[in-house]
Amino acid sequence: MIVLCIDHDPDDTDFFCEALKAVSPEARCLVANDGLVALKTLRSEPTPDIIFLDINMPKMSGREVLIQIKKNYKWSQIPIIIYSTTILPRDAADYKKLGAYDIVTKLAKFKDLCDALRIILKKYEQFK
Repeated sequence: MIVLCIDHDPDDTDFFCEALKAVSPEARCLVANDGLVALKTLRSEPTPDIIFLDINMPKMSGREVLIQIKKNYKWSQIPIIIYSTTILPRDAADYKKLGAYDIVTKLAKFKDLCDALRIILKKYEQFK
């Protein structure tokens, strides 16, 4: 499984990739530190099976990235999990309408993140 984590915070991406490896040792974690890099990564790397997308990023917001991914036929079926610190209810509804598969608030504890990833990856397996 290939997972793309799009987030501008290197501490958050390291934490995420460590948790992913703990939950799914065979998973490959790709990281893009902003939306423009994410789109370039999607063009140059193998297509990820699932994307975790932060909303608050410089250069290109997560919302803009979501829109660009869903516009592209090749990428439009990739499940995108909005993974952000602050998600207002009205924004969550908007992200779902734009095609987000799920919405998860960033978790500070490693065990909590691992537990959330287990649930998400299990849902993903059913989605395929």
